[in-house]
Amino acid sequence: MLFPEKIEDYEYECVIDGKLSNIKLGSIKSKYIVIVFYPLDFSFVCPTEIIKFSLLHDDFKDLDATVVFASADSKYSHLNWIWKDKEDGGLGEVKWPMISDINRKLSSQFNLFNEETGTVMRGTVILDRDLKVLHISANIDPIGRSTKEVLRLLKALSSYAEKGEVCMIDFGE
Repeated sequence: MLFPEKIEDYEYECVIDGKLSNIKLGSIKSKYIVIVFYPLDFSFVCPTEIIKFSLLHDDFKDLDATVVFASADSKYSHLNWIWKDKEDGGLGEVKWPMISDINRKLSSQFNLFNEETGTVMRGTVILDRDLKVLHISANIDPIGRSTKEVLRLLKALSSYAEKGEVCMIDFGE
């Protein structure tokens, strides 16, 4: 199997609501956990994704999903990126936790750490509340992901969980 059926639940340093904190994915009570792995803080594609996922906060909450961002940058780098003005390359308010995977415990479980570059790959993982892997995908670093596709996947996963029926192409669009 390319990725684990279920992941180990470690505690990670993170930034939540602009403050330093710790988080265990198993403590998240949503039906789904979406992990948005991205290569680097203070880069070009990554802030567009983080800002868009934050803008769609209510759409993800309506699907009983919690989004978590993760890179190999430190919690201090995350914090500085949030505090920096958008006009100067900062993020502003981020409505989801930002995990520091500096020790690679999270990204390595999905084979999403690039040893050659020392960065996390641009990947998307969807887990259920029991930390069972339901979806995993990865893009090359220069290509951002589609938030519409992540929302569509959550709708399809939810429908399948509720009805037990397969979801045909483009289900949930």
